[in-house]
Amino acid sequence: MKTGTLGMTMRYLQFRRRCKPKHGYGVHSPFVFDLLMQVIEPDPRMAPFEPIERYRSTLKHSAERIHRQPIDGVMEPSIALRRLAQHVAIPPHMGRLLYRLCLYAQPKNIVELGTSVGISTLYMAAAAPSCPIHTIEAEPNVLSIAQKQFKHLGYNNIHTHQGTFAQQLPPLLDEVPSVGIALIDGHHHGPAVVGYTEQLINRASPSTIIVLDDIRWSRSMETAWQHLCAHPDVRLSIDLFRCGLLLFRQGMAKQHFALRFGPY
Repeated sequence: MKTGTLGMTMRYLQFRRRCKPKHGYGVHSPFVFDLLMQVIEPDPRMAPFEPIERYRSTLKHSAERIHRQPIDGVMEPSIALRRLAQHVAIPPHMGRLLYRLCLYAQPKNIVELGTSVGISTLYMAAAAPSCPIHTIEAEPNVLSIAQKQFKHLGYNNIHTHQGTFAQQLPPLLDEVPSVGIALIDGHHHGPAVVGYTEQLINRASPSTIIVLDDIRWSRSMETAWQHLCAHPDVRLSIDLFRCGLLLFRQGMAKQHFALRFGPY
């Protein structure tokens, strides 16, 4: 997360004052309690995670640097591959959350905005190896690293789309009748994130789950999260401090929960 240490500490203290305790105490929604017990709180070390974390470890010890390409006229510097693995890719507890979420929801398709080196993609693919996963990444040299690992691990259900989210998301959604699970983890600019999410909401069904990572990355991301929680189509929003979940179940009164998860 980009927000400074002091600011993040203050945000965390505010979050802890509002959030429910662990193990479901004070959660009176049967659906949310079930989601908490089956998806959010369990944290087993399962066999499918081992090759993904070995891959992460290999990247963290790499001396390779990735040269970035100009995006929207802005030239980005090169970046160490180990830095992508350490600071850009999702941490293990987030990967395990995505894995359990895919097992729980049994989506018919998955859309990911922000492939990076593919660690989040692999966690979802491990849970849903026959589900089409469409993942978008703007950096071609970074995407090529992920593509090699997808092929190495034999995941033929992962379809990569190189380009910016603004370029690739509209034509992709024209091909996808409805979105099962979507992960937004890139371009941490609040108004842009709202725009991408609203495009996904237009393809949402009652079973759709949208995951927004880094909702406290900046003030604009916090504002975007609050705006999306208030969206009229969102029936349930769950704040897990680092990330947030948006759900669209019909027949449910609009609710918002702040729940502890992982190290938070």
